[in-house]
Formats: sequence, C-alpha cells, structure tokens
Amino acid sequence: MCCTVQRFCCACSLKTGALIIGILEAIFSAAGLIVLILIATSLAVVVSGVVDHPETSKEEAELIHGGSKVLLIVTCVMGVLVALQMVMSILLACGASNENPKLIKPWIIYSITGLTIIILLCLVMGGVAFAVNNIEAGVKFLIFCITTAVVQIYCMIVVNSYHGELTRTRTGRTYAEVPQDIALQNYST
Repeated sequence: MCCTVQRFCCACSLKTGALIIGILEAIFSAAGLIVLILIATSLAVVVSGVVDHPETSKEEAELIHGGSKVLLIVTCVMGVLVALQMVMSILLACGASNENPKLIKPWIIYSITGLTIIILLCLVMGGVAFAVNNIEAGVKFLIFCITTAVVQIYCMIVVNSYHGELTRTRTGRTYAEVPQDIALQNYST
C-alpha cells in the first residue's frame, strides 16, 4: 500500500489505532453477524412461501419470491465474510497488543479482498432492491457501501502503516530489503 500515516486520527499512536480498529471491527462484525442471521431467517420464511399476501398478483409474488431467494443467498455469503472478518479482527487486536506483525498481515490481506467482495454484494443487494421498486432500500445500500469503503480504506492505511512500523523496528529494514539480503547471504556461503 502506498499511503501511510504517522498517527491514528491525528492523536493516537498507530499501535493504539490498530488495537482500536481490531476491537471495534470484532464487535461490529459480531453485531453484523447477528443482524445477518435475523435477515436470513426472515428471507427464508418468505422464500419458503409461509407468508403469502392475498392482495399481490401472481407476477408480483413471483418477483418477490425470486428476489428474496437472491437476497437470501447474498445474505448467507455476507454472513460467512463477516464471520471471517471477525476472526481477522481478533487476530489484528492480538497482533497489535503483542506487537506481532505476523498476526496483523492476515487482516490487511483479508480486508482488501473482503472490502471488494462486500462492496460488490452490497451493490447486488442494492440493485435487487431497485429492481423490485424499493428505491429507498437501494439508496440505503449504496450509502452503506460508500461509507463502509471510506472507513475501511482509512483503517487499512492505519494498520498497514503500523505493520510497516513494526517490521522496520524489528529488522531495521523494510520487507523489500529482506529477500535481497537473504539471497546475498546464500550466495556468499
């Protein structure tokens, strides 16, 4: 990552920032997992056909049923991703408190891929909401995606900066310099 910062929110150290990010993301991931389980349960009831509305036409009912199936699948995928995010956040918090860069790196890698996947899934859910003429829900999903992306990118910059700080203080050099030194040592012996 090319961007780095020296402080978290202009006041705290990077270690404190990484620790706060790890703890808050673990808490928010746990809460998000609970919400996704509740949403999946509600969607499963709609998909199973237990709830029928007599005032809806057959075409509308099929559209709602089909959209609910898609949303149920997307919600389950998001649940798995959020559970993984919770595990990675716990690793981040442990790595930050113990100053262990090996526990921090998985969070950085997962956050990059997880952010991309979650934004795509939110856009799909927003698109489905627009398709079933629920403009308000679609706009909320898009606002959620943009807000999540901005916050997550800042968190990734902070954690990556802390990871870089840890690797420089432990080795006195950056990761890019380490393989060259090791390669030179192997050829000289």
